[in-house]
Amino acid sequence: MNTTDIIIEIDAEISRLREATVLLASIETISIPTLGRPSKVRFAGKVASYASTKLAKKSATKRTFSAEVRAKMAAAQRARWAKAKRPTK
Repeated sequence: MNTTDIIIEIDAEISRLREATVLLASIETISIPTLGRPSKVRFAGKVASYASTKLAKKSATKRTFSAEVRAKMAAAQRARWAKAKRPTK
C-alpha cells in the first residue's frame, strides 16, 4: 500500500466515525418517558450550560436570616417544645 491509499482509508474511517457520532448524539437527545419526577436536564449537550446558569442564579439569590430573626425563631421553637411537654389535663 502506498500513502495515498492509506490516506483514503483513513478519511473513509473518519467519515464513518462522524456518522456514528451523529447517530449516537441523536439517540441521547430522544426523550424516553419515565415514571416519577422529570429530570432537570433533558438533553446531554446542555448539562454544562445549565449547571453554570443554576450556580450563578443560586449564588446571586442567597439570603440569610439576621441574628434578631434567628433569635425570634429559636424562641418560637422553644415555646412549641414547652407546649408539647406540658401535661394534658
